[in-house]
Amino acid sequence: MALIQNIDIIVGFNSWSRMVLMKMNELWRMRSKASAAVGFCVLAGIAVVTLGYATKTYAQHRMPGQPVKEDRNHPWMNASLSPDERADMVLKEMTLDEKIDLLHGMGMPGWPREVQNPEPELGNGGAGFILGVPRLGIPIIQMSDAAYGVRSSADNGRYSTAMPSNLGAAASWDPEAACAFGTVIGKELRAQGYTMTLGGGVNLTREPRNGRTFEYMGEDPVLAGTLVGNLMKCEQAQHVIGDIKHYAVNDQENGRNEVGVIIGKRAMRESDLLAFEIGVGIAQPGAVMCSYNAVNGDFGCENRYLLTDVLKKEWGFKGFVVSDWGGTHSTIKASAAGLDNEEPLDEFFGAKMKAAVEAGKVSTAELDDHVRRILRAEFACGIIDHPAQKAVADVEGDLAAAQKVEEGSAVLLKNAAGLLPLKRDAVKSIAVIGPHVNEGMMSGSGSAQVDAPGRPPAGWMAKVWFPPSPVPVLQAKFPGAKVQFDSGANLESAATLAKNSDIAIVFAYQWESEGMDLESLSLPVKQDDIIAAVAAANPKTIVVLETGTAVTMPWLDKVGAVLEAWYAGSRGAEAVANILSGEVNPSAKLPMTFPKSEADLPHPNLTKPGPGQTGEAAVMKTGEAQPTFTVRYDEGLKVGYKWYDAEKKPVLFPFGYGLSYTTFAYSGLRVTAGKETTVSFSVKNTGKRDGVEIAEVYAALPAGAGEPPKRLVGWSRVWLKAGESKEASVNVDAKYLSIYDETAGGVEVGTGQLHVPGGRVVAGIAAQREGRAEIEKKTAARWKPGPWCARTIRFNEKLRQFMLKLGGTNAAGNSPCQPGKEPPHDQPDFEPWSNACPQTFGRLRVGNISWTAGVVSRGARAGRQPGAGIGRRGEAVARSRAELADARDATGKRVEAAADCCRRETRAGGGTLQRWPLERCLRRLRITISRSRASGRSKQRGCAGAKWLVRSTQRAEQRRGPRDS
Repeated sequence: MALIQNIDIIVGFNSWSRMVLMKMNELWRMRSKASAAVGFCVLAGIAVVTLGYATKTYAQHRMPGQPVKEDRNHPWMNASLSPDERADMVLKEMTLDEKIDLLHGMGMPGWPREVQNPEPELGNGGAGFILGVPRLGIPIIQMSDAAYGVRSSADNGRYSTAMPSNLGAAASWDPEAACAFGTVIGKELRAQGYTMTLGGGVNLTREPRNGRTFEYMGEDPVLAGTLVGNLMKCEQAQHVIGDIKHYAVNDQENGRNEVGVIIGKRAMRESDLLAFEIGVGIAQPGAVMCSYNAVNGDFGCENRYLLTDVLKKEWGFKGFVVSDWGGTHSTIKASAAGLDNEEPLDEFFGAKMKAAVEAGKVSTAELDDHVRRILRAEFACGIIDHPAQKAVADVEGDLAAAQKVEEGSAVLLKNAAGLLPLKRDAVKSIAVIGPHVNEGMMSGSGSAQVDAPGRPPAGWMAKVWFPPSPVPVLQAKFPGAKVQFDSGANLESAATLAKNSDIAIVFAYQWESEGMDLESLSLPVKQDDIIAAVAAANPKTIVVLETGTAVTMPWLDKVGAVLEAWYAGSRGAEAVANILSGEVNPSAKLPMTFPKSEADLPHPNLTKPGPGQTGEAAVMKTGEAQPTFTVRYDEGLKVGYKWYDAEKKPVLFPFGYGLSYTTFAYSGLRVTAGKETTVSFSVKNTGKRDGVEIAEVYAALPAGAGEPPKRLVGWSRVWLKAGESKEASVNVDAKYLSIYDETAGGVEVGTGQLHVPGGRVVAGIAAQREGRAEIEKKTAARWKPGPWCARTIRFNEKLRQFMLKLGGTNAAGNSPCQPGKEPPHDQPDFEPWSNACPQTFGRLRVGNISWTAGVVSRGARAGRQPGAGIGRRGEAVARSRAELADARDATGKRVEAAADCCRRETRAGGGTLQRWPLERCLRRLRITISRSRASGRSKQRGCAGAKWLVRSTQRAEQRRGPRDS
C-alpha cells in the first residue's frame, strides 16, 4: 500500500504541476512583468518539491529494470559479524512501517486483481517479492518457484534447465546427486535475478495419488529428509534463501485449502515431521513454508504447536516461516503461532498487522522476532553480501548435470532373460511406441512446471513434454538399426510394427500436477492396452515409464523389461538411451512402494470435500478459520513400506528395490556400538560390469515398542569395479533407533547396544515381489571373544558353509557372544546352531542377496525378474525357528528340522556339540540328511543323528578328553 501511495504521489504532483503551469500562463498574459517574477518563484518551488518527492520515492523503490541504489555504508555490512549480530543492528534502525513491509509480499503476476496490492511493480516476474529497505542496505527479496527448475522463464524471455522430478532424484539415494540438483537450480535462480527459492518439498508419500508426489522425495522420513536437506543446503550455497515445504502433513491436493488432517502426535513426529526435522537440520534453510491444510484443528500457518513449539523451540530453527500463497487466515492468531511472513499479499500482515501492533494486540517483541528472522536469513544466506546480478546460465553444464542425475535415478524394475542392455550390433530394428513420444518426455505441472525450450509459456496445469524426443536420440544411439515410431492410437498398427521389429520400446506416461489428485494409479488414455498389444506381438518389449508416482502394471508378466524413468528432465531421452544401450549401469532404488492395486492402500478411496465445503467463505463461516472436512491418518506410523510390512500385504515392487546389470555379494557383517552405532560389512561386485550398490540398513524395534516391523536407519552407496570388494559402513543416528513418547513430550531412547533392547538391524534389502529373503545372523558389538565363544564362532561358520553346499539355507553365521556374558553350556536360551547368545541386541540381516535352496538370487541379478532365481526347490529361507513351518521347499524343511532337533538334543547333552571334531559332525549330518531325503523321515533321522553325535562324543571324551573344534 505504501508503494501505491508513493506512486500516486508522483502522479499527483506531476498533474498538479501541469495545472499550475497552465494557470501561470494565463497570469503571464494578464499581468505585468512584475507578476512574472512571482509566478517564476512559485514554479521553482513546485519543481523543488516534486524533485524531492521523486528522489525520496526512487530511493525507497525502483521500477522494473532499474537497479536498486542501496546504501551499503553501515556497520552491519561487516561480513565478519554473525548473522544474528547484523540482524539486531539493522532492526534497531528500522521504523514501524519498514518492519511491516518485511512481513508480507507485494503481489505476483496473475494474482486476482480485486485483492489488495495486486501490482507487482517491483517484481522480477516470479512468484512474488518482499520489499527491502534501501537506506539500510537491505535488498528486495525476489522469489521464484523452483521445485525441479526455475519457473516462468518463458514469460520473462529466459532459459531454465529442468532437472528430473524430485521423486526421481530421491531414487538415486545419493546426497551428492541431491547437492548437484540444488546447485543447478541455485545458480539459475541467481542468473535470472532471484534471491529466494520456493522449492524443497518433503511431504511424505502417505497418499501415492497425491498430485504433487513428483515434487516430494518418497515415503521414508530418513531418506526424504536427508536428500532434501542436502539439496537445499547446496542450493542455498549459491546465495539464495532456501526453503523447505509444505509444513506439515500436506499429503493430498483434494480440498487442500479446507481439509483438516487428524493424526496422532507420535505418528506425526516419527514420520512426516521427522523428514522436516532431518532436512532442516542439514540445510539450515532461511525459510520454512507452512501448509494450506489444518493439522489437528489449526491451519498450518496458524498452528502454534508446529511453528513455535516444534520448529522454532525444539528444533532451534532460526529462519522465518513463510505462508503458502494465500494460506494465511488471520493476523493476531497467526502472528502468535509463529508465522513471520504472509504471501503473496498483505491482507493480514500489512495494515492489519500495523494496527494490531499500535493497539498492543501484537507486542513489539513479537513483531521484532518476525523481522529479525527475515533479516537474519538475508545475512545468513548471503543475499546482502553477494547481491544478485543477472547473468547467462551455464546451459551446457547444467544440461550435463541434469542428465547425470537422471542416469542415477532411473530404476530398472524388470529385466527378464537379460534383455537389457541392448547390444548395438545385434539390434537391427527398433519400434518406438507411445503417445507423444515424438514430442519429448513428460514433466510435472503446477507451480513446479518448468517451461520447455523453444516453446511458449506453459499454462496452469498444462501437459508439457520436454524435448528432445526419444526417437531421434535412439536412432543416434543405434545407428545400425532402423528406428520407427507409432503413437499407439491404433492398436493393430502398433502391434504390427512391434512384430516386425527386433525390439519394441513403449514409452508410457502418467501426468501429475499441483491442484489435483489422481483418481487411480493406472496409466491413462488406455496405455495399458497399448503395452499388452505390443507385448503380445513381441515378447522383447521394453516399457519405459514416465510417471510422478507408482503405477499398476497388469501387463508386467508379459513384457521383457521395465525401466521407471520418472519425469526425466531436460536430457531425459539421452539418459534413458544410455541405460538401454548399457553405457550406464542402472543403480537406483525405489523411494516408494509400488502397490499391486489401490485396494491395498491405507485409504483405498480418496477423501474429497463435499458440496459447500470449498472456498474461503466455507473456511471462514464461523468468523475464524476452520477446516470444512477431515482426513484421518489412522494408519499412524505405518507410512509406505511400513504399512505393507505390518499388514503383510504383497506389493508389486517394494521400497528400496532396483535392478542392476551386475551382481553383488555381502559378507563380514559387524556392528560397533557407541554414541553413534556403526554397521560395517564387505560388498563385492560378483558380476562382469562396474556398478554402484546401495546397501540399505533397517532396524526393527522390540514388539513392545509398538512400531512397524522395520524402519530405514541408513544406507551406503558403494561403487565397485567388476570383481572388486570394499568395506562399507553406515553410521546410525540414535534418533533413528528411538520412539517418540507422547506422555513425556519427548524422544524416548532405549538402552542396550542399539538403544532398543531386542531390536535388530537389517543391512541391505532382498527385494522379492512376494517378500524378502535375506541372510540372517545374530550378533553383538565387536569385541574379542573368549575361548568358548571362539570355538562357537568357528564351528558355526564351518557349519554354515557346509549347509550351503547341501542346498540348505544360510541360517547360521559368524557372530560373537557378549563380552563377559558367555553362557553356560546348559543355558536354555543359547542356540549354538543359530548363534543366539543371550544378552545380544538382536538379529542382523545383510542383503541384496536372498538364499533360496542353494540358489543365490539377488534382487538386482542380471536377467532376473522379481521372484526369479528361486530354483526347482523353491524358497527355503529360515529366519528363525518360529518361521520354519513357513519354509516352502520340502528338502529345505528336512534340513532345518534336523538342525533344530540337533540343537535341542545338544543342549540337553550339556553343549557337547562344541567339543568333538567338526568333520565327524558334518559327515554324520550329511549321512542323516541324505537318508532323510530318501526316506522322508527327517525328524526321526535328524534326532537320531544328533543323539548319536552326543553319545559318540561322550565316549571319545572319556577316552582322550575334550577336543577343540
